[in-house]
Amino acid sequence: MILLQYSFEGEKHMRSRTVKKGLVIGIIILFIGAGITQSTLANSKLMKDFSGNKSRGYIQDLINNASIGDTINIPSGTYYENIKINKTINLVGAGKDTTTLMPSSIYRNIVEISADWVNISGFTIRKAGDYLFGIEILSDHNTVKDNNISENYNIGMGIFGSYNKIIDNEIYANDVEGIKIQDNSDNTIEGNTISYNPVGLNFLVSVNNIVDGNTISNNEYGIELDYDSEINTISGNTIRSNQEFGINLYGENTNLNGNTISNNNCGIKIKSSNNDIVSNTFLNDGIYTDSPFSNNIIDNTVNGKPLVYLEYESDEIIDAGAGQIILVNCDTITVQGQEITDTYTGIILINSDNCLIANNNINSNNRNGIDLYRSNYNDIKNNQISSNEIGVFLLNCENNNKISSNTVTLNNLYGIVLSSSNNNILSGNEIESNNGFGISLVNSQENEIKSNNISDNTLGIGIYSTDTYGNDIYHNNFLNNDDSAHDSSDIGNNWDDGTYGNYWSDYRQKYPNAKKLRQEGVWDTPYQISGRDNKDNRPLIKQWPKSSTEFSRDKKSVQNLFQYLFEQFPLLEKIYYFIIK
Repeated sequence: MILLQYSFEGEKHMRSRTVKKGLVIGIIILFIGAGITQSTLANSKLMKDFSGNKSRGYIQDLINNASIGDTINIPSGTYYENIKINKTINLVGAGKDTTTLMPSSIYRNIVEISADWVNISGFTIRKAGDYLFGIEILSDHNTVKDNNISENYNIGMGIFGSYNKIIDNEIYANDVEGIKIQDNSDNTIEGNTISYNPVGLNFLVSVNNIVDGNTISNNEYGIELDYDSEINTISGNTIRSNQEFGINLYGENTNLNGNTISNNNCGIKIKSSNNDIVSNTFLNDGIYTDSPFSNNIIDNTVNGKPLVYLEYESDEIIDAGAGQIILVNCDTITVQGQEITDTYTGIILINSDNCLIANNNINSNNRNGIDLYRSNYNDIKNNQISSNEIGVFLLNCENNNKISSNTVTLNNLYGIVLSSSNNNILSGNEIESNNGFGISLVNSQENEIKSNNISDNTLGIGIYSTDTYGNDIYHNNFLNNDDSAHDSSDIGNNWDDGTYGNYWSDYRQKYPNAKKLRQEGVWDTPYQISGRDNKDNRPLIKQWPKSSTEFSRDKKSVQNLFQYLFEQFPLLEKIYYFIIK
């Protein structure tokens, strides 16, 4: 028993010594850890064991423990975090191809920067939640460089501070906008690839920013500048293949120069004044404006030919060789001999009067062949206008524009449209094989539509607004249209002049029992226009003008015959006049 007790107490003493040694070693390790200086913070944390791709809070812990001016290097991996940077640091990922930030919470931005002079680079930042940002910048003088910011459910990056630099990033496939720039100034967006967003860059109440050397492509809208975004510079960018507008410009005093703008539906849409649009190259698109603003638009080309933009000019001739022509507040300009294709709208007149547009080929433009806005007393004749969205479009044109002897064919929507336009004349045109309406009238009155051949369109003439009335529509030939005409006017339009109406190629099919009034050249049954109670009361038996000339000739022959018979048989003459009395 004594021996056993001794052995137990000896074993207990040995264990006590072992525990004490362990405590000493642990204390030494703690002192060594405590001796690490602040200057080695980033490297020590870089060496911290990181297990796999499921980190939550790892990067935020590093930021929280960093000092101002520190550089935090993040190794490759996928990090599920929402981080806030509220001190001046450099946050550097191992590379955008290998280092990914995704949200741990869908209710917070992935990266929120509230301190000045922050630099962040080398990350892929993706999948931020609805109404949030991949990166939100609330401060000034920050740099976001060489990141991939993509597939966020709202906006890739929101910039709400000034003097920030966004450089060499890939920003694509975000659900609402690539970059929103709002309530700020003096930011630089340079060298980025911004693509496949509904809006690439959106400026709201933002001034004196620079957008330079970016590739902005395959968005719905490339760049948008609102009314309160002024004095911005957009230069040296490649802006291509955006579905609607390359640049949608509402802000004033914008400098657009040296950009290559190609294959957008429209290159630049201008809704503002005092802009300098200089030395840009347009390919398969161009400029659109419909308002009489003062802009300096010079030295631009469309498809290798000059873009002719005139304001307040008169008595000029624009001969062949233009890529696009825009006349603003002009008078007595002649446009002739042009071959204008593959721009947005071939020729645009805004508040321009007494102009002649003649003998041009205006084909295959993204929108319209010829647009007239608030323009009067113009003569559009002898042009070939085909394969545009709309051949000729008039809006708010009140007086005596003449559209005559043109061939308007194969346009995708309409041949000729009069919208809120009165007292114009359409005559002698060949309006053929347009995919929508040959002619469309919208809220337009007192126009003359006469002596046109309207054939092989989906609908010959379409009037779907009740406020379209008092138009004279007769002496036309409606040939082989899918539907000849539709008229929803309440008050009505004049489909005949009391003597002659129109020729309808589907008349016999609709009215098989109608009878010919041969001496008058018309049918005895009115032609009903679909829509409301509008009709052609004098539908022609034969095409105009053949019906009228044959009727006149036949009438004259009958008169000569009667005269001969009366001379030969005086009694017959007495009987004739007795009967007709």
